[in-house]
Amino acid sequence: MKWRVLFLTFCLAVSLATPLFGAEDEEGFLVMAHRGASGYRPEHTLEAYRTAIEMGADYIEPDLVSTKDGVLICRHEMNIEGTTNVEEVFPNSFDLVGSQKRWYAYNFTLAEIKQLRARERLAYRNHEYDGLYEVPTLQEVIDLVREVKETTGRSIGIYPETKSPTTHKNLGLPLEDKLLAVLYDNGYKNDPSEKVFIQSFETDNLKYLATRTKIRLIQLLQGASLESPENLIKIKEYAYGIGPAFGTPITFDSITGERNISSEGSPSDEEESSGESSGSSGGCDTGLMWIATIGFVVAVLLMKIGMRVYRGK
Repeated sequence: MKWRVLFLTFCLAVSLATPLFGAEDEEGFLVMAHRGASGYRPEHTLEAYRTAIEMGADYIEPDLVSTKDGVLICRHEMNIEGTTNVEEVFPNSFDLVGSQKRWYAYNFTLAEIKQLRARERLAYRNHEYDGLYEVPTLQEVIDLVREVKETTGRSIGIYPETKSPTTHKNLGLPLEDKLLAVLYDNGYKNDPSEKVFIQSFETDNLKYLATRTKIRLIQLLQGASLESPENLIKIKEYAYGIGPAFGTPITFDSITGERNISSEGSPSDEEESSGESSGSSGGCDTGLMWIATIGFVVAVLLMKIGMRVYRGK
C-alpha cells in the first residue's frame, strides 16, 4: 500500500511539473547546436552533431560550402586548412592569397575531401579527437537526423548556413538551389512548418531563396547597416527572423510593438512610462515562470507527503 501511495504521488508530481517546464520546448525556446557540440568534438563532424543531439539539442547547425564537383559539405569557411589535415594530404593544392597559403574546399572533389580528417581549430578546445572523423556532406547530416528519428523517436531540426554565397556564385558553384534540391529530395516540404531554418549573412541570396521556397529564412546580422530599424523592416519582407550578434541588445518599439535592435541596452523613456520595456513581451513568460514555480513547490510538497506516508510518519 505504501509503495502504491508513493508511486501515485510521484506520478502526480511529475504530471504537474512536466507540462509547466516542457511547454516552451517547441513553441518557445529551442536549443540550436552551433556547429554541433564543438566544445566536445571537432566542429562540423557527424560526431559533433550526434553528441549535441545526445546532449538535448533541438536543431543542429551545419555551415555549408561546395566542393569542386558541386557537393555541399559542412565546414565553417571555404578555406579548410584550419579545420582539416589538408596541408599534409595535399601540400601543393593551395591558392596564394597575398603571402598566405589557402586551401579552399572548392578546389577539391568530394572524393578528395573524404581523404581528409577533421581537427579542432581553436587551441583552448579539446583536441583528443583530432584526425579521427571525416568531413560530412549535408546529405550525411540529414541521414543522421533520420537515424535519430528512427532509433529514438526524436525529430531533430536542421539549421544550415550558406557560407560565402556570392563567392560560390561567381565560381559557378551556387549554393541555394542545390541546398533546396537536397532538402526536397529527402522529403522536406516547401512549407514553413518544416523543421528547417536557412540562414545567411548575405542578403541577396536570401532574397533569391524567398522567391524559391517557403522554408523559413534567417537574416544573420553583422554591422550597423543591417541593424538599423529601417533595414529590419526591409528584412521582414523576405526573412522569417533575424540572427543578431551575441550580446546585441534588443528592445521593443513603443509605437509598432516590433522587436528591434537597439544601440542602447535600456528602453526609451516612452517605453518605460507605458510599461513597454524590453520585458513587455515577457509578461506571459513571467506568468508562466510563476505558475511553474508554484507547480514545482506543490510537486515537492506532494513528494514529501508521499515519503512521510511511506515511512509511516
